[in-house]
Amino acid sequence: MNSDKNAVYDNELDSLESKIFQTAGEVRATPVIVGNKLFVGNHKSGDVFAFDINTGKKLWNNKVPNWVHSEMIYHDSKVYVGAGNRMFQGNGIRGTGISGVYAFDAESGELIWEHQTAGEVMPTPVYRKGAIYAVTGDSHLYKLDSETGRLLKKTAIKSRISMSSPAYDGEKLFMGGVDKKRNYFFSAYDINKDTFEWQQFLPAVTEGLDDVPPAVDQHIVITTAVERERKAGKTGEHFIYAFHANSGDVLWKKSLGTGELVKNNKSGAPIIYKNKIYLGSPLTKAFYAFDLKTGKTLWTFKNEQVKAPPVAKDDIVYFSN
Repeated sequence: MNSDKNAVYDNELDSLESKIFQTAGEVRATPVIVGNKLFVGNHKSGDVFAFDINTGKKLWNNKVPNWVHSEMIYHDSKVYVGAGNRMFQGNGIRGTGISGVYAFDAESGELIWEHQTAGEVMPTPVYRKGAIYAVTGDSHLYKLDSETGRLLKKTAIKSRISMSSPAYDGEKLFMGGVDKKRNYFFSAYDINKDTFEWQQFLPAVTEGLDDVPPAVDQHIVITTAVERERKAGKTGEHFIYAFHANSGDVLWKKSLGTGELVKNNKSGAPIIYKNKIYLGSPLTKAFYAFDLKTGKTLWTFKNEQVKAPPVAKDDIVYFSN
């Protein structure tokens, strides 16, 4: 919802007591709360749930035919979710089995429509102006009618998208991806013209860019990735990049340091809060604060592997490791 990716909202209600919401299996998706409902999906089983946030009672349970790793987004009494997995087909498309975008009635859990895609939809889709935008493992951006699921536009991307959920800002979507030759691109899509405004090739990047949901504020787009010599073994250098939202020019770039690569999701996801960037690194086992405009390192906190984006409120930043 917010381009800065700081997922904190103050609805002026009293804090909730702690609860456990029992799902069918492992949860790798971020839960979403709308009103008094919590929506979340399951890894592997594809189960999707709605719970009463006050009582913990399960309100409904439905299913999609593949993994759910992203948020269920809400608009106009509907919830939308992407499905897919990280395995590869023989043709290089990422995502085996049935992949796609699914729309459910937020009250009943009834399936309203589905739109299957050739590759996975593990990144969180975006709603804007009556359309759902989804980037995929088949190197395309799909624009779907939010009411019917009808395909409005299918645009080729130079790269497949793994988990880089697009950030929306200034009528543009921003995302990172990788092609079949392991070339990495960072892209900006204009939703009014239905075309890519710019795509920045990053020749030194070898991992991670396609996994990171970028953050945007004040026309500055922030993402991270790993650079290393192709035959350098298991050690890489973790970088943070700042692009100009309108041109794609690199405003600044900063090294977080080096470390041993991890198995999956090799980069850390950033947020922006009060002109500062906060993110962690799974390579350097540290958490960082940077100045948004200059890239100056404000502080570093040694910790453990950090991949997920943090959240910040009342001048406190929270993260998990």
